[in-house]
Amino acid sequence: MSLVNVHTFLHTGIPVNDLERAKDFYMNVLGLKESNDYDYGPNSPVRLYCGQEAAPGQQVVLFKRPAPIERDAVAEDGYTHHAFVVTPEEFDLAMEKFQEMGIFRRGPITWPGTTHRTLYFHDPDGNNLELAD
Repeated sequence: MSLVNVHTFLHTGIPVNDLERAKDFYMNVLGLKESNDYDYGPNSPVRLYCGQEAAPGQQVVLFKRPAPIERDAVAEDGYTHHAFVVTPEEFDLAMEKFQEMGIFRRGPITWPGTTHRTLYFHDPDGNNLELAD
C-alpha cells in the first residue's frame, strides 16, 4: 500500500537560463499559452499550458537557473525528455522547420507497438524535447 494516493499530475518544471528567451520559444515555436496567475517578480517562474485551458497535467513551468549553464541534455541526462502531442500535419511541418532552425536532433521514429511518430529536438537551453503525432 502506498503512503499517499496521488490523483492528478499538475505540471512539469523545465530549468532555463533566460526566462524571456525560453518563454518566446515555448509560446512561438510550440504554441503554449501563458497562464498569468502568479507573478513573484522579474525572475518569477513562467507558467505555460497546452490546450484550451491551464488544466492539471497540461502545464509547463519554466524556472530560471540560479547560474546559467550550457549543456547537452542527452549527453548529461541520457534520454530524459518532455513530450508534446501534435497533429500529423503539424508533425510534418515541425520536421521541416526544426531542421531549418538547427534544433532538430532525431526522428521520425515509430516505436514498436505504436502507430504514432516521434521526433526529438532541443530548446534554446539544451533541454531534450519530443513531439509525437
